[in-house]
Amino acid sequence: MDGTLVDSTAGVIGTWTAFAKTYPGIDVEDILSGGHGVRTVENLRKYCKIDNPDELEREAARFERTIVDTAKENGRPVIGVGEIMEELLPGSKNPKPCWAICTSATRVYASAALNMAGIPTPDALVIAEDVTLPQIRTF
Repeated sequence: MDGTLVDSTAGVIGTWTAFAKTYPGIDVEDILSGGHGVRTVENLRKYCKIDNPDELEREAARFERTIVDTAKENGRPVIGVGEIMEELLPGSKNPKPCWAICTSATRVYASAALNMAGIPTPDALVIAEDVTLPQIRTF
């Protein structure tokens, strides 16, 4: 979704910059170069060193609310998305088009980002909450 349909760059940069005040020592440039397409909880665990599951969920929710608040004026569709949406909407070329989005974003953020960019909700939306990571065993 991000970078493909929605340009939320300003919101992501603004949010990591704000989180750097709460979590001194994180390298925003490093995060921006390697954190895209990764669930927020995983990025927060890795870069902010949050291990407590409850705190991790709270901070992930705060992070994504901050992206939405920061990107409200800047969240927009990526160039060319309007034409793609016209192809997907009913009545253009398919009487019953079906399309999906699979994103590392949470439902709250994905819904807000799509809304900000004027992109309709797809027939299927796979979000961060729909994915569980396997437990990795170390020996």
